[in-house]
Amino acid sequence: MPRWQKFSVILSVVLLVFVGVGLVKAQGKELEQKIVLQLDKPENTVQVTETINAEGNLIERGSAVYRDLRIKITLKNSGEQEAKNIRLEVPLLAEIDSSYQRIIEENFSHKPVEIKKESLNRIAFIEIDSLLPGKSEVITIDYRVQVNPVRVKFAALLGQANLKGQNLGQVYLQPGAKIESDHPQIVTKAAEITAGKKNDLDKIKAIYDFVVDHIQYDLNAPVRNKGALAALQSGTGVCEEYAALFTALARAAGIPARQVNGYADPKGTGESFNLAAGQALNLRGYRHSWAEFYLEGIGWVPVDPTRDINSKEQRYFGALPRTSHIVQNYLDQSLRVRYRGGKLSAGWEETLVR
Repeated sequence: MPRWQKFSVILSVVLLVFVGVGLVKAQGKELEQKIVLQLDKPENTVQVTETINAEGNLIERGSAVYRDLRIKITLKNSGEQEAKNIRLEVPLLAEIDSSYQRIIEENFSHKPVEIKKESLNRIAFIEIDSLLPGKSEVITIDYRVQVNPVRVKFAALLGQANLKGQNLGQVYLQPGAKIESDHPQIVTKAAEITAGKKNDLDKIKAIYDFVVDHIQYDLNAPVRNKGALAALQSGTGVCEEYAALFTALARAAGIPARQVNGYADPKGTGESFNLAAGQALNLRGYRHSWAEFYLEGIGWVPVDPTRDINSKEQRYFGALPRTSHIVQNYLDQSLRVRYRGGKLSAGWEETLVR
């Protein structure tokens, strides 16, 4: 039996990118190969159609719109040999439990042999027997999602002194990649920000205001997409730094929180996503990160500090006032392709279609 070995190529992409992995030989024996494609990473009145949560009156959810999202994966064999035993690990839309989105349909061009779940995130395993030299294979996953504007009615909570983040276990309180909630600097800063606050709602508002004020948005920041600690230390970054620092400070203060990754209309209205029949919109440049925290009696509450850096009016604290956000997952994952023989490249494209 041959001795199989593995290697990885890691890319950060926000658009269709092809990665070539050459045929590897060791002592005259063909090796298994692996590709890793890392995926990037004005006030509005909500028309209330529904209220949701245990109390039945704390979250306003506005009129729904439907978005059709297509994920397109392109495999190409540019080698001189047949590629065999191709196995893809494809990140799917998460099992979304946010109050402003739900998956209506999910359709695969290639039926997965297995779908694994890790927390709310999911990975589909898709197998292709072989791909001849010079040939391509296109895999598509089509989603229909329902998106609603939401606004939390914090005024209804006034006078409740014991507003606490619900016990969800440790997963949303633990540190993670780029969420360094146990770092001494973050722990110290969280304690400083929340000192004297009476309940978790007051604490999380103070954390939100700090993040909005502390970070200067800079597309060219050296710490771009480096996470919470880098954002705290440098005071610069992009949406991921805002979301990561908020999440890390909340966890350090004992409030369950998570970063949300997906897409957002830069205009903040959702109109960029309203397509005419036959239109398509490549989501390159629309990737965005925001956050959510958990409050007992309400559930997961959305916040988008990046959106408030100009107004500083907390319009996006507890509210996504328009249908401008689409959730992809709560933890960015990579497309992984394993195969033997040939020379495969892998491409990933995200498009809204109508």
